Amino acid sequence: MTATQRFYFTGTDGPVVFEGADAVVSLLPEIFSDWPYAPVEGGMDVPTLTVSQRDGRFCFSSDHYDLSKSHSDPLHAACTLLAELAWSRIRAEQGLLCFHGAAIEREGSLMLFPNQRRAGKSTLTACLAALGAHVFTDDYLPLRLGKDGAMRGIANGAAPRLRRPLPKEFSQGLVRWMEHHAGPRNQQYLYLDLPDGQLAPHGETLPISTIILLDRREEGEAELEPVASSKVMRRLIRQNFSRSMNPARVLAMLNGLVETSQCLRLRYSNGEEAAAYLKAWCDANPRGATARVDPSNLPPDSHAVYTTDKAVAGDHTYQRNPSVYEAQLQEDVFVACAEGPGMHAFNGVTTGIWTLLLEPTTQEDITQTLAAAFPEQPREDLSQAVSKIIQAMLKHRLIMAV
Repeated sequence: MTATQRFYFTGTDGPVVFEGADAVVSLLPEIFSDWPYAPVEGGMDVPTLTVSQRDGRFCFSSDHYDLSKSHSDPLHAACTLLAELAWSRIRAEQGLLCFHGAAIEREGSLMLFPNQRRAGKSTLTACLAALGAHVFTDDYLPLRLGKDGAMRGIANGAAPRLRRPLPKEFSQGLVRWMEHHAGPRNQQYLYLDLPDGQLAPHGETLPISTIILLDRREEGEAELEPVASSKVMRRLIRQNFSRSMNPARVLAMLNGLVETSQCLRLRYSNGEEAAAYLKAWCDANPRGATARVDPSNLPPDSHAVYTTDKAVAGDHTYQRNPSVYEAQLQEDVFVACAEGPGMHAFNGVTTGIWTLLLEPTTQEDITQTLAAAFPEQPREDLSQAVSKIIQAMLKHRLIMAV
């Protein structure tokens, strides 16, 4: 008979069922070292995930969404479990933002590294941990907006993970430290068993004060420099995977986060050297102010459906949808509709068209304005470009026919 075990992980929206997946269950104490979980009896609760062993593979399924993943290696399966529990976490508390990225404590606040895969965030996190840093996460960070407007990151309590093999440029001392604190591993990954107190336990919160974009290059010494808030906004939009709130509210929260955080870029080629540089910089510079968002200025979390107007002919008059939230950062304009899909960034000509749509206007009026501004461009090309932009704005419910 196949053994079935059920565990509830704190803060998620249902139990995880393991069917004959004892090899994955055996890894839980080390990988979820500070994320409490407990066995539960079978009942009416719909599982957030099911992990079953079939034909030598660990297969994932879910009643919440379409999920079909499988691994032959139990550690790879545990990695997928951790990633899927991120979705369970934000389903359980739907007011959360959640970013792919790492976070390290700095003087009672958090430095957030919202970077895409293979940007070096996990390596940098491990190097900072070797220097004694308090690690919040190296994978994903939920953020909760407090009643005081502070944006607070929430630790998940999962052990940090490195890709193997370790970088050749690591010093022998660093390699020895990582081997001494090695947890579960396979050919691709190595989890770290950090010293007591260095990994934030599940549920611990700290406010965001600093956002750092990582720019890893082939060579060159580590250096920190200010970065345009528009670039940070673009990165946060890409790395945010919250889906429960309407896009306008998410964009407003991101705008407040960007405008009130210290925004920097770390250029580096060697993770160990970059960690030492960043630690020295933190020691020499006071922490930034806590990132805050004014809750009274946020769009309501409405999910009403707006019917897309399919009219695209030049004789229709269009105007912005009044439910659109707009944030302007440098030359970029970011917009999102409470009822529409996604967040969008405008620049160049599109920004000009968006400005014209403050008042009711037609495609022909917009084309004439652009023709006067760009007399060298064929009018037919301008008309087609305007039509394409108008159709896209209609599709995303940013404008309406009036």
